[in-house]
Amino acid sequence: MQRGVLLVQTAPVPGREQDFDRWYNTVHVPQILQTPGFVAGTRFRAVTAPGASPLAADDWRPYLAVYEIAAPDLAASHAALLGRMRAGELARSDVISAELPYRSQLFERVFHARG
Repeated sequence: MQRGVLLVQTAPVPGREQDFDRWYNTVHVPQILQTPGFVAGTRFRAVTAPGASPLAADDWRPYLAVYEIAAPDLAASHAALLGRMRAGELARSDVISAELPYRSQLFERVFHARG
């Protein structure tokens, strides 16, 4: 069994953050988790620590979704998700910024430790 994560960076349409959060949490994440191998989803919002450089829009999006995957073949699970997207099985929304399109990357776990 392979374990990994799919990281997805997104940005809401300015002024639509509440709609974005509601749609992402109640529609999008549950639909993603219906894909075989996808076992959990967690969302994060970027924060800037005092003294740290602010986010550069070209490098980062303000929101991050982390989808945990446990499957015999991570790439096959990701391909299944992409196939569902192309087939229109995942709802689209106008709350995602077209100015800052989403970015994603699949990662295979190579080490894990707990404190």
